[in-house]
Amino acid sequence: MLRKLVKYELKSIYKFFFVLYAIIIAASITFISTIKTSSDALEVLGFSSGLLCMFGMIALSVGLLVFTITRFNRSLLGDEGYLMFTIPTSTHNIIWSKAIAILIFNLLSVFVVVLVMILIAYFIGDLNFRNVDQGFIEVVNMAFKKPGTYLVIVLAIVHILVSIISSTMLIYASISFGQMPAFKKHKNISAIGFFVVFSIVSEYIMTKLGYAGLDAMFSSFNARYYNLLQSVDQTNISQTMNDVIEIATQYSSHFLLSFLGLSLIVLAVEYIITYYILDKKLNLD
Repeated sequence: MLRKLVKYELKSIYKFFFVLYAIIIAASITFISTIKTSSDALEVLGFSSGLLCMFGMIALSVGLLVFTITRFNRSLLGDEGYLMFTIPTSTHNIIWSKAIAILIFNLLSVFVVVLVMILIAYFIGDLNFRNVDQGFIEVVNMAFKKPGTYLVIVLAIVHILVSIISSTMLIYASISFGQMPAFKKHKNISAIGFFVVFSIVSEYIMTKLGYAGLDAMFSSFNARYYNLLQSVDQTNISQTMNDVIEIATQYSSHFLLSFLGLSLIVLAVEYIITYYILDKKLNLD
């Protein structure tokens, strides 16, 4: 049932995003093709295409926020809510179907924007992969021989996914909070107030706990690696870089694990609030 609900959510919003993706890609190709021409008319076309591409990216960000709010609000708390909650499935599936659909379009949007920026930088800017410094390539190759590098990459990807879902779930929790019987007369103000307060409190706690944990971690790591850093053979560049990469991956993996753990706790709180209100306190009358 979760898969069917996700498909339903994707079908309800995909047209808007696919049209925007097409506009952004087409505008970027036109911009790349015409901006450096000697023709005044084509230069104007290129400049206009660049503006269209930029505004398309802005519209993409706004669209993601708007659809995150409206799809949750209309399909669960509006007239569609009566139908949605009669479907033979759990509240968990209903919440996650919307969060997963928004996550998919967040990832697609990031991919399109990054792709366009790389193309523009490559064809118009100074980005040239063939002129990458050989020393940099050697360092990268050395890094990817370390298992810790892959752990850092996996942790970074998971942290990004959790952060996107957490941002979405905070919006869901805020909207749900506004539906509580005590706040329903001022549901929009209540939702905004909850969003602001929860954001401030969670950021404060994450900052305090996160940096306290990092201080302890760095102290431990400094004690552990001090002798290694002092004994680095400056004449052996390869061994030096190998040691530095080893230490960097250790630092990075522990850093990401610390903040990933805190992010998961915040996400769990947001989800519990959303689920509890929708499952136990929601009144659509």
